[in-house]
Amino acid sequence: MKKIPPLDLRLEAEGDSCIIIRLSYQSPNSSIHQTHGTPEQVSPDPINAQLNRCAIDLAQSIQSAIGQALPQAIIEAIPSFDAVGVYYDLDRFHAEHHPDPTAEAAENLSPFALLSKALEKFSLNRLKDLDATSEAAKGSAASTETQESSSRIVEIPVCYELEYGVDLPYLSQELGLSVAQIIELHTREPMHVFMLGFSPGLPFHGLFDPALNLPRRAQPRTQLVPGSIGIANRQGVIYPFATPGGWHIVGRTPLRLFNANKAPYTLYQAGDKIQFKAISKEEFLILQAENGTGDL
Repeated sequence: MKKIPPLDLRLEAEGDSCIIIRLSYQSPNSSIHQTHGTPEQVSPDPINAQLNRCAIDLAQSIQSAIGQALPQAIIEAIPSFDAVGVYYDLDRFHAEHHPDPTAEAAENLSPFALLSKALEKFSLNRLKDLDATSEAAKGSAASTETQESSSRIVEIPVCYELEYGVDLPYLSQELGLSVAQIIELHTREPMHVFMLGFSPGLPFHGLFDPALNLPRRAQPRTQLVPGSIGIANRQGVIYPFATPGGWHIVGRTPLRLFNANKAPYTLYQAGDKIQFKAISKEEFLILQAENGTGDL
């Protein structure tokens, strides 16, 4: 196994209630921070799964530390491919933080500056732990296998009938694969959930076999049916709601993917794995009726 460079981070303001923590690998030969799978010795894939796991771990660690090692003004931490969005409440901050009127102005920093300072210290300590773990496990394939096997697997039933998988004929022609081969590749193994985004409960997952690698549609559709399952660039998404979308649609699931009235609101979280399972149209309609998703 090739050596993984040390992790690094930088913090940026995103409006007045969010701090973005961007993760990267330090290049051994320059001060340029490498992200999204570069340099090549880190990952040749379009998304660096190891860096993504670090982002997920950091987000979970921050969430667990709220009100303890971190201020209660922080509301939640949400991971993306290689970053963590930390959201905070200004009212909570001002209720929790009481500036010293006798101190120098420079010591009474802004909410962003004070929270960034706390987050940076906490995150650097956590990244050191991750670096140490990575170094200790270097050369051990068992470590990666253990990490992968500990992920929760969520089964998603999918009907691949052409009325649901509307782009399957096009994909078959473009990829040089039969529809049956595309379905086999799509259901072959569990896919890692990198992040949730774009709309509530929408999972970005992958990476699929290179045989399923093709760009998104040149012309996005203005509205997709809820439950539509798309692929592009060896990644996949599932649309929980009727929204626009530019991914190639291979099927549809009858499950309700997001429920704002029932925690944890989604069937999966970043770091979980999705296992697709092919079902018949008859099974799809039965599950659709049971889940009440026919009218979505």
